[in-house]
Amino acid sequence: MDNFYILTTWSPYLLSGIALNLLIAILATIIGSLTGAVLIWFSYSRIKIIRWFGTIVPNVIGAVPSLFLLFYLAILLPNEIIINSGEIVISLPNWLKAAIALAASPLAFTSRSLRESIKHWNAGNRNEALLFIPNLTNGFIITLLASSGSSLVGVNEIVSRTNNLIKTIGTEYAILLYSYAGLIFVISAFLISFIVRHLRKSINPAVAL
Repeated sequence: MDNFYILTTWSPYLLSGIALNLLIAILATIIGSLTGAVLIWFSYSRIKIIRWFGTIVPNVIGAVPSLFLLFYLAILLPNEIIINSGEIVISLPNWLKAAIALAASPLAFTSRSLRESIKHWNAGNRNEALLFIPNLTNGFIITLLASSGSSLVGVNEIVSRTNNLIKTIGTEYAILLYSYAGLIFVISAFLISFIVRHLRKSINPAVAL
């Protein structure tokens, strides 16, 4: 089969996989950022144990490898949560478990970055403080790339689909398909970085791009 024919034929299949990677990264960033913001709030508490909790937890969670959390939560979390004797059933698909596991990195990033933003805000450096928003997007890119590991716990994202496609059409196309999948990741990250740079410039034109 012709390489161009393979890529044009199977691109929709692979691109729908990267869409799942993006969904996982978005959810992980939202979950991690909100949790990190709460922990930062805890770290300013007047109660010592709460302040300690808000300071220590982000450092501990941020030090745990993403792959470990992926495997751990895939086994620990049930596939369904049954409430009120089965009247309410909440499904927990593997992609949602992956998003929860990958939220660790945005959580740690938000805790560090938001703390610095608060310091800048209190010092009167409003523009520097507002850079937390585009900086958070850089953390999103890292989470997007890390989402490729979710294929190891059964998530049908782009890496998993690439593996399945290689099994279907032959291993001789492995280099082509893995390179193409990698290119999709690179282009996605580049587009996000492009948006971030212009967002930074709009917030503070003095920031070097």
